[in-house]
Amino acid sequence: MGPAPETLINLTVSDLLLPDRNEWDIAKIHQILPFEEQRILAIKPSLTGAPDKLSWLSTDTGEYSTKTGYAAVLSSRSTEAGEARATAERSTFDWRKNVWKLQTTPKIKLFIWKTLHGAIPTGEALRSRGINVDGLCKRCKLPESIDHLLFQCSYARQVWTSAPVYPSIEYSGSIELRSSWPDLCSKKTLPPTGVSIGALAPWIVWQLWLARNKLVFEDKIITIEEVLSKAVASAREWITSQDHLTQPTRLIAPPTMLQADYVLLRTDAAWNESLNLAGLGWMTKRQGRESSFSSIAQHVATPLAAEGLALREALLKCRDMGLSKIRCESDSAILIKAINANSPLVGLYGILADINSIASSFDSISFNWISRERNGKADGLAKNVLSSELAVMAAPNTV
Repeated sequence: MGPAPETLINLTVSDLLLPDRNEWDIAKIHQILPFEEQRILAIKPSLTGAPDKLSWLSTDTGEYSTKTGYAAVLSSRSTEAGEARATAERSTFDWRKNVWKLQTTPKIKLFIWKTLHGAIPTGEALRSRGINVDGLCKRCKLPESIDHLLFQCSYARQVWTSAPVYPSIEYSGSIELRSSWPDLCSKKTLPPTGVSIGALAPWIVWQLWLARNKLVFEDKIITIEEVLSKAVASAREWITSQDHLTQPTRLIAPPTMLQADYVLLRTDAAWNESLNLAGLGWMTKRQGRESSFSSIAQHVATPLAAEGLALREALLKCRDMGLSKIRCESDSAILIKAINANSPLVGLYGILADINSIASSFDSISFNWISRERNGKADGLAKNVLSSELAVMAAPNTV
């Protein structure tokens, strides 16, 4: 961007906020830092005046450690150093964490172990063993290696880039299984898939293999949508079976019992990644009466930030309504855990500080996790307001 003009040399963050309001001055940001506008607006300042705090962006909590500092230094080195690190990672691959401890079926764990050892019968593997096959991918006619089949074929690329995970999978270069696998398994599955634990990557890899075999042996084409749908359905079915085995009473939990003077507050959010737009929904219930609320939030960088904004807006509304005793419920386990443990989260410092500050204005308040199935009304409110906003944005301008 070049050197700063003399008039802006002493500019501080507070100069980019509106006077007497903890909100960004969009016009000034657009004038001074237009290339950073979206990143700045995605930072949600505290509405209650929480003090500034330094956060280390390389951890979820914002806390610095020598381990994460060392990792950050390594990642910023030259390409040659990066290649050397990748080689070291391959030699110290954590098989227990990246294979045997995955939240998936034993059959899929064994399959992943075989793929990581190059031991599944792709075209190139068969040819290397002297079997008379052409060794080409049946979809694109390129050599069928394991990496090609699972990541580099245009079919596989479309599957991965369409997967409902966060952060989304982007192909800045070729993906190699061994080096990319830990990162793929660290990605969170987005709602409303119902995949609440574990990674979606093992299920996708397995469905890509099944789709390949259907094409090779039955000449049957499985669409990209079917691959993802089957991966999500299989993961959800397995998770449900684990719940039945380990927590038999979870699915038949009794409804929340409230004291007569308490208000039940349930919140949820729906998030559009491409537009960084979030629909916020919440409902209150007291003495048998329900009230519904919703709003739109712009420049929201993550689904977790959207969940936090929904709870903050709901608490502000409850305070304005003069409510004094509240039981808050959300299906975001990460958010509820952070609030109850008073634990920081990178990107949510201002939002969490506001939630804690607003909470202190009530006579009694609690924060509780509930399953997504029990949060259907708030979820519907959030999705409806987001869909309505997207429809308005997509509608042609009329005179």
